[in-house]
Formats: sequence, structure tokens, C-alpha cells
Amino acid sequence: MKFECVYEEGIRFSRSESMVQQFKRILNYVERTGNEESLKYVRRAAYAEFNEVRKTIHNLFMAIKERFMEIAKEVWDYIRERVQVLYPQFVRYKLLSRRRKAYLLQHQVTDRRPRVARARANL
Repeated sequence: MKFECVYEEGIRFSRSESMVQQFKRILNYVERTGNEESLKYVRRAAYAEFNEVRKTIHNLFMAIKERFMEIAKEVWDYIRERVQVLYPQFVRYKLLSRRRKAYLLQHQVTDRRPRVARARANL
């Protein structure tokens, strides 16, 4: 970033100063000296800085989006892999539970807890 005109006038900036502080110092200098030419550089520098920040934010969001897509793909692959393993077991369980339910209904046992069901059946 360049403040050509301002640098010529002898203003120096430290790296620790924020951009806002630098712009304020330049604007104060312009008001004090009445040097309108400096404003052109301030404006140019402000636009350059804004574009830099905008690009940085854009790149950051693109990186986040990319990473998010990677994570989503990993999660999806993991889920698909687990479903391929677990789905047959799930189907088997569902069938078993359906059979169990039919058995319990047949024998007039409404409680599904085995001990209670046995106790009621024995009564």
C-alpha cells in the first residue's frame, strides 16, 4: 500500500497501527495543511485496502466452503459404508421384532419385557 504524497511530507506509520488509525492521521494532516492532493492518495489507498480485504474474505469463504465439502463427502462416505454394513442387520432386526410382536399378540402377552411377559404367562 502506498501513500506516496503523504510519505513525501514526512509522515511515517508503524506496522502496529491499524488502517483506521493511519487513515485518521492522514485526514487530520490533510485538514491541518489543506493539501487536497493527499486525499487522492488516501482514497486510492482506501480502495486498495478494501479490495485486499474483500479478496481475503472471499478466499477465506472459498477455503471454508471447500473444506466443508470435503468433510461432507467424508461423512457421506462413512454413512454409506456404515449403512451397507448395518442395513441388513437392521432389516433382520425389524423382521425379528415383527415376528416377536406377532408371537406376543398370539399369546395375549402385551408386555414386551421378557420377565414380566413370562410371569404373566405363568399366572
